[in-house]
Amino acid sequence: MQNGGSVFCTDLSEENRDQALAFFREAGLEKSLRFHVGDALAFARSQSGPFDIVFNDIEKTAYPDSISVALPLLRVGGLFITDNVLWSGKVAGRGRHDGTTAAIRQFNSMISGLDNLETVILPMRDGVAVCQKVR
Repeated sequence: MQNGGSVFCTDLSEENRDQALAFFREAGLEKSLRFHVGDALAFARSQSGPFDIVFNDIEKTAYPDSISVALPLLRVGGLFITDNVLWSGKVAGRGRHDGTTAAIRQFNSMISGLDNLETVILPMRDGVAVCQKVR
């Protein structure tokens, strides 16, 4: 990160915020951290960008909604990274129809179909989608 850069974090938990602040303080980077406790999508909607990276690990049923919020915030060449896109393999299971699994399937289908993204899903841990905004 360049001097003057910032990391914006969101979480629903003040305890997680305090832990993140302690880690950033220990690394000497506390001045670069901006932390919002509350809904991540609501916070993102109030931002103007451009951002280099948007990391998405929100409530899984909101994953499809995150696309229209995150992509306008990213600069061309920026990364939209999303965790848990394989959902312990449940997204591949034909018998899985719960709302969370359906939302992740929808998200995966949406990101793979956008012509302004180059997308790869890495099968590590619970699956990570890495999308680069190409225009």
